[in-house]
Order: sequence, then structure tokens, then C-alpha cells
Amino acid sequence: MKIVLVIVLVIIAVYLYRRTQKTAEKELDVPKVKPQNSPDIKDIGVQDISLENSQQAELSTESSTESSAESSAAETSSEDVSPSPFSVVETSAEASLETAPLATDTDTAVTADNQTKAQVATAPETGSALAPLSGNWASDTFTQLVDAYTEQTEPEAQHKCLEEVIAHCYKLRKQADYCAYGAKLSDNYLRLFKQLKSDDTFKSELKGGAFMQLTTLLNDVEDFDAAIKVCQQAIDYQLDDGTVTGYAGRLARVEKAKAKAQA
Repeated sequence: MKIVLVIVLVIIAVYLYRRTQKTAEKELDVPKVKPQNSPDIKDIGVQDISLENSQQAELSTESSTESSAESSAAETSSEDVSPSPFSVVETSAEASLETAPLATDTDTAVTADNQTKAQVATAPETGSALAPLSGNWASDTFTQLVDAYTEQTEPEAQHKCLEEVIAHCYKLRKQADYCAYGAKLSDNYLRLFKQLKSDDTFKSELKGGAFMQLTTLLNDVEDFDAAIKVCQQAIDYQLDDGTVTGYAGRLARVEKAKAKAQA
């Protein structure tokens, strides 16, 4: 009952207040003027709500930015901590360089010397390479004979090819180029013949026909000392040149030619 009475009194009071306000406005006859600069309550509320929303958006943007920055910083720190494959390779290379012993000049020289000795020990004692054919004087046949000797690796095959080269030079000894080239082959032939002579397998098969041809070639180019050496080697091997006096008579003739040239 009291509540109903209170409500009725409030309604009456509101009605009287509005009636009084309207009466006063009529009496004063003053139109209500809305201030131009004063915003409406609704506008103020909307602006406040917009301001709050914008502030909240800015705060959320800042927080997301800070979160992104923190996550980026965390990723960067994690990347910095994890070693890159290049750093691992560099570290391994540096470690291997530090642990590997440094080669000195003495070690290099010793290694080169050992390799040279090993090559000398394993290389067969074959005839040396022939002098290159310079100029256009050599025929195709003679060039093929020289190439055939160069291609051989066995002493027996080299000996056979070298005898063919010397025989060709002896046949064309009237031509100065062939005579000079054949005379230079004496050391190669003596070295190769000595090697084969020491082997019982080839000892009986060696006839030494090139000794006679080399003596003639060396005598023609007036290399008398070399010709004498070839004759003496043939005599030591007890070879026969097919003449009556043999290499002894040939040696005497070379010595006579030498004395005549020096006179």
C-alpha cells in the first residue's frame, strides 16, 4: 500500500513540474535556443564511445605490436643461439687446421726425394728418349721408325727398333742430317745393349750389328773418341763385324783417322 502511494505521489509531482515548466515558458515567451558549441548528450555519448573504442583499438594494436616485437626478438635470439651450417663448417675447418701438423720445407723435400728414389727404383733401365726430329729432312718412313721406338716400353723391343733407326741412318749416311742423327744414338744403344747383355734370356740372341754401323757414322762426323769407345765395347763383348780384321782392325783405322785429323 505504501509503495502504491509513493508511486502516485511521484507521478503527481512529475506532472506538476512539467505543467509549471510549460506555464513559465508561455509566460516568458522566450524560445529555447540550443547552444551552437555545446554538443548534444547523445553526441557526447557517441563521441565518448568512439573515443573509448579508438583508445581500446590503439591499446590492442600496441599490445599486438609489442607481442610481435617480443616474438620477433625471441626468434632472433633463438636464431642467434642456434649455430649456422657455415659456422659449423668453418669451425670444423679451423679445428682440422689446428690439429693437422704443419708440413715444413724439410718434410716436403724428404717426400719429394723419397718419391724420386721410388721412381728410380721401379723404372726399368731402358734406352733414353731419342732426340726430336727438327726440320724437314726426315722422311715419313724414318719418322715412323723413331715413333715406333718411342712407343716401346720393353728393353728387347726398344733394342730392335733402335737397331732399325741406326740402320736407316747408316744407309743414308751420305746425307749429313741422317749421319749426324745416327751418330748421336751411340750412347742410347750402348746403354740398352749392356742391359740386355746382362740378362741370360737375351744374351745369346744379341748380334750387335749396330756397333759396326755406329763406328762408321761416328767416324764420318769426326767424333773419333766416341767411335773408339764403340769399337772397344764391341771387342769386350767379343762381337764380330763380318770382316777379316774384325773390330780390332776397325779400331786401328779409327785411330789412324783421328791422328790424321789432328795432324
